[in-house]
Amino acid sequence: MPQLHPDAYEDNVPGKYYIDKTCCDCGLCPQLAPAVFRPSEAETHSVAYRQPATPDEVAQAEDAVAQCPTSSVRNDGDTAASQPSKAGSVSV
Repeated sequence: MPQLHPDAYEDNVPGKYYIDKTCCDCGLCPQLAPAVFRPSEAETHSVAYRQPATPDEVAQAEDAVAQCPTSSVRNDGDTAASQPSKAGSVSV
């Protein structure tokens, strides 16, 4: 199973996109990319609850990366979760 980035909140799903522990919970990333980001259950930070699955979702996630006021939305996590499996399907 892919590991989370060391700076990521533990409630992010594994994968390239994640929210790190500098998040100020401004709510911008869920507004920009609601298919990828949402508030945490504790409502203290945002999390990546799924990885982008379409080019449009990737563009929205990248917009969130670019616009995050604290640079907490990251795109340098473990990408193993989005690599094709040996059977040719995408692992999630």
